[in-house]
Amino acid sequence: MMKKGSMFKAVGGIFLFFQISFILSFLLNLSQLHEIEDWFGKLLYSVFVFGIPGICLFRKGKQRRTKAEIEMQLRQRGILLPAKKLWRASNFMRGLGWMMLIFVELVLLGNMMIWSDMQEEVEMLFVFVLLLGVPGALLVWASTKIDRSADEKAMVEQYRVQLVNEMTDLAEWDDNFKPYERAASAAANKPMLPKVVDCTGCGAQIKVQPDSVAACEYCGSMMAYDAV
Repeated sequence: MMKKGSMFKAVGGIFLFFQISFILSFLLNLSQLHEIEDWFGKLLYSVFVFGIPGICLFRKGKQRRTKAEIEMQLRQRGILLPAKKLWRASNFMRGLGWMMLIFVELVLLGNMMIWSDMQEEVEMLFVFVLLLGVPGALLVWASTKIDRSADEKAMVEQYRVQLVNEMTDLAEWDDNFKPYERAASAAANKPMLPKVVDCTGCGAQIKVQPDSVAACEYCGSMMAYDAV
């Protein structure tokens, strides 16, 4: 079963691989850079096409995996987060944001293929990124913050409910244990009665008061209350 965040990390890794390959292609042809038209512009453009999206996707995958591990630890402790609703504002914001970012990425990738025909439209492309890319990234970021705040509130509420239940169970257990505690206390405080013991000297029976000793009338042996 694929772990949460694996898809984001895989796609991000592919983007970073392309970015590294692009940079290496320039490094392996340093002697011919002067022959490449606008090589620095192409290199900088590749950072926006591959580098930044790759880093963002890879980090997103790590965050989703970390979040899944935290939720698993909470479930093991008996703290369950409420099920998330599909139709909510944060999901709409995230979906719209990702659509805008994917559209910008496709446009940038397509323009990279026809770089020689785009020299005069780079400024227009930059404005396009500002108008769609930045708002899309802000929507995704805002939806993440909203979900994180909602999860924190849900965890606090769940922990409070669990604490109240534990206190209630403890109070009920204490109420059930009190009769036994009172019975044990009454038995411990019950007054001790005189006891008849056998004299160790002659075998006669002697009546002994609690916490005292008595002398045998026949042989004079002293017998204690707790004598066997």
